[in-house]
Amino acid sequence: MILRFQLALLLLFFGIYDLYSQNITIIPPIGHTSQITDVDVSPDGKIILSSSIDKTLILWDYATGFEIAKLSGTD
Repeated sequence: MILRFQLALLLLFFGIYDLYSQNITIIPPIGHTSQITDVDVSPDGKIILSSSIDKTLILWDYATGFEIAKLSGTD
C-alpha cells in the first residue's frame, strides 16, 4: 500500500516537473530494495537522487533512467 502511494507521488512529481517542457518521462525506482524515503532533482533537471530505508542513495540519469552511482550505508 505504501509503495503504491510513493509510486503515485513519483508519477505525479515527474508529470508536473516536465509539464513546462511538454515531455513527460517516468523513471521507476528499481534500484532500491526497500521503501523510498526521499527524492530530489538537480537544478538542471538531469540528475535525480533517491534515498531509501535500505540505507542506500542512488543517483539516476533522468534522460535514460539508469543508475549513475549507488552509495550504501552500514549499521
